[in-house]
Amino acid sequence: MPFRESCRPLASPRGGRGKKGKITLTSRQARIDQRIFSAGVLRANAIDAWLKAGVQTRDLCGGAFAGTAFASSITTGATGVQPPLGPPNPRPVIVPKRKQKTGVSFSTSRAQLLINRRVAVALKKRALALEARVTGRLTGGDLDDEAVTPDKLRSGLTVLRAPAGAKPKASTGVTGKPVKLGTVRRDVATVRESQQIAADGIRALNRVRARVEAGLSGANFAAGTVSFPNLALSLRR
Repeated sequence: MPFRESCRPLASPRGGRGKKGKITLTSRQARIDQRIFSAGVLRANAIDAWLKAGVQTRDLCGGAFAGTAFASSITTGATGVQPPLGPPNPRPVIVPKRKQKTGVSFSTSRAQLLINRRVAVALKKRALALEARVTGRLTGGDLDDEAVTPDKLRSGLTVLRAPAGAKPKASTGVTGKPVKLGTVRRDVATVRESQQIAADGIRALNRVRARVEAGLSGANFAAGTVSFPNLALSLRR
């Protein structure tokens, strides 16, 4: 289980399901779907940008890291003095507003439904990749330099020896099973399937956003990947 001594509780993510209504094969429905799917892609881009900016001290739970989180060259041990655990104050995920394109026409053609399906599939693939990263695949390469301060170590833990070394590479998304494009026909079933694919992606993005905005714990990082550059100066012994 993740060690989360001072992280605030993870709120249940909202959104992604939507109200059930009648699905129609109309140009208006095609326009609505593409706007929703594209907004989801923007949300995925925003979360990706959040990670690429580097996970900061403020994004981490107090007491986030156990000894297993650190590279093999780093030796940890018990200490009699533990600083107060710093609560997280994570950066918000900023999703830019989608620019509305004017003069774009929509239709119920198979070509239009294929475009919408491809956007929905791209959204789900991005979402699954991001969720895979924050489910135990982040590394010290995703952390800012000196992000791990003494209060981010598990209570009673300290660094005894930390020889200089390089950061590992940042994590990359792993999607597992590929998201299939599926059969695209000019029918209501195609519209419904595209909506379901996109909804799966949006729910995954909501989970990821809720996680990073509540504070990351050691469980979000792969074991043995926090390295010397990630340590605050006071821990570089």
